[in-house]
Amino acid sequence: MDIDFAHDRKDDVVKLLLNRYGPEHAAIVGGFNTFQARSAFGDVAKVLGVAENEIRRLTEHMPWTDARHAADAVALSRECDLSAWQEEPMRTALLMAGMMDGLPRYAKMHPCGVVLSRDPIRDQTPTFISGKGWPTTHFDMDAVEAVGLIKLDILAQGGLAVLRDTQITLRSQDQALDLLALEVGAAGGTEEPQREAEVEPWSDPGIWQMIASGNARGVHHIESPAMIGLSCMADVRDIDRLVAIVSVIRPGAANGLKKAQFARRAQGLEKVDYLHESLAPVLRSTFGVIAYEEHVLQICEAFAGLAPGRADVLRRALVKHPGVGASGEV
Repeated sequence: MDIDFAHDRKDDVVKLLLNRYGPEHAAIVGGFNTFQARSAFGDVAKVLGVAENEIRRLTEHMPWTDARHAADAVALSRECDLSAWQEEPMRTALLMAGMMDGLPRYAKMHPCGVVLSRDPIRDQTPTFISGKGWPTTHFDMDAVEAVGLIKLDILAQGGLAVLRDTQITLRSQDQALDLLALEVGAAGGTEEPQREAEVEPWSDPGIWQMIASGNARGVHHIESPAMIGLSCMADVRDIDRLVAIVSVIRPGAANGLKKAQFARRAQGLEKVDYLHESLAPVLRSTFGVIAYEEHVLQICEAFAGLAPGRADVLRRALVKHPGVGASGEV
């Protein structure tokens, strides 16, 4: 469960949860940072007596990879001076670094995760006290969910703080701020704000014309050149299509040519084709394109008849290990 708060109030919300439920039933999601190539080599080299400036000189050109592939990565990298790495104790440190792959290096805190437990939380996971003085789990975010703890993501949203501060500033200058007028009818929308209860702010044709014509510069989340271009290509004029292109434009979907496919189908230039008739209700709003992780759950239920819990196991496996079969888990 994700909940957004102004960035400068996030810690206050976390403290509220910890104080309300107490350290027996609430904790910050933790885990352990594990050794990667650079950190493993650096720590081993320090133990072997290599000066810190020499370690830094070597590791700044070292490829970012896991520790077990450190030696291979250095050998294949054009930026690494192989003669320096073949000298002792560098050579030994590099070989020993591979043995430390995946081992815990230090405890860490999840940037926004909080877990709640009906039973004493230490019956589910060991905890430690973080540098902030908060109880923190030894289990990482995947493990705490696997043991059945409720996980909340308390997100720090800078935009909410800006909106709040802007409103406070305007009020201090005796400037009236009508948020409803901003949502319906202002800035390129209909001439007169419609205030009937049944009118949805999302129905203003002027706003959708602005988005579909590529004039959404300065509109948070859809102002990038890629989003503006896709808004024009897909002729975005309703909230469902807007939500869909936000997902379609992500790297995973875009790399699979789904962005162009979605745009062509949205414009009627390409026939919408479903691999199976059971997928039509699931993918109709995105023109047959799998855009959300929720689509995986819905497809598993509609096509394969999996229960929601078993479908979620498959979704997690696909997200964490794309291209790897997960039949053994499901």
